Amino acid sequence: MAEETKRKRRRWRRRKNVKGKPKAIDDAMWRLVRGYVPADKIRLVLLRNVWAQVAGEGLAKRAWPEAVSGHEAIIAVHDSQWLHELTYMRQALVRRIRELAPNTDLTSVRLRLARRERPPPPPVEPPVIMPERAPPLPAEPSRETAEAIHAVDDPELREAIAAARIVLSWPPPRYPS
Repeated sequence: MAEETKRKRRRWRRRKNVKGKPKAIDDAMWRLVRGYVPADKIRLVLLRNVWAQVAGEGLAKRAWPEAVSGHEAIIAVHDSQWLHELTYMRQALVRRIRELAPNTDLTSVRLRLARRERPPPPPVEPPVIMPERAPPLPAEPSRETAEAIHAVDDPELREAIAAARIVLSWPPPRYPS
């Protein structure tokens, strides 16, 4: 009987290791994202992430990726003078996009005059402020609390509740500023 149990354990252990090497989570996450987010939106975000490197800091202030349609990036330009200048730079922009963001699979750039000023950056989320900890309980529990703890039938649960009550009576930790 004991020998049979050992064999079952060994077989189970072997099966556990047969599955192979662990897989990277990024493939699973990208499959999940692609299931919800349209491909053009993903490619637009990839393009926006490298736009300052593609166009250079000075040009990135005056032109920005507005949309992606198929294999074409639609770039909004601040004013007509820069629009005219960028028409001569389209091929260079496409080449830089292919170098820095090959996953976007863009083959052309369409330029258009921006309808408005460059959109403001998204608002920064305020930091999460942790709520203040409640003041510690008195070191000695009240008579009602002691009676309620002693009324618990399960000895392990009673010990856990008593230990939690003791911890709640400790003063809050002080961290160096």
